[in-house]
Amino acid sequence: MSYQGYIDDVLAGRVVVGKLVRQAVERFCTMSERPDIEIRHNRIERVINFFRLLHHFKGRHAGKPFILEPWQEFAVAGIFGLYYKGTGHRVCRNVYIEIARKNGKTAFGAGLALYALMVDGEAGAEVDLAANSKKQAKIAFKFARNFARVFNEKGKKPLIKPYRCKKL
Repeated sequence: MSYQGYIDDVLAGRVVVGKLVRQAVERFCTMSERPDIEIRHNRIERVINFFRLLHHFKGRHAGKPFILEPWQEFAVAGIFGLYYKGTGHRVCRNVYIEIARKNGKTAFGAGLALYALMVDGEAGAEVDLAANSKKQAKIAFKFARNFARVFNEKGKKPLIKPYRCKKL
């Protein structure tokens, strides 16, 4: 489990991170030790494996599977891995992630949104993916649309069909 290695490396100082990331790692560890919370490693692996189904569609990684970096796997663990015991409810229900420029935030966000929409198991799931401009929102939609193509076999009814919203 790469995210556990990331946690260990951050706590040991082998990975240099800022104060907020260190606090996030410490909070994850503290929460996972609480008696009313459990880590569901199978749920974390399910999301990580979902990302491997997605393929990059442009740039030097075009055609290659989307393999998450350890820090991304840690984010996935925090979002999808902590559950309240006996209820089946996830601890994390809303997510806000800040990622520095050129670190793949649009692709990562689009993949998370697709997982939550298609695989997470919520009937009538709705996902909001915010952007700071109309141009960036179009890019995020393009990522999600292209990632979704992997689930649509040629000659068969599409599993997922993207639509554009009309101007309000």
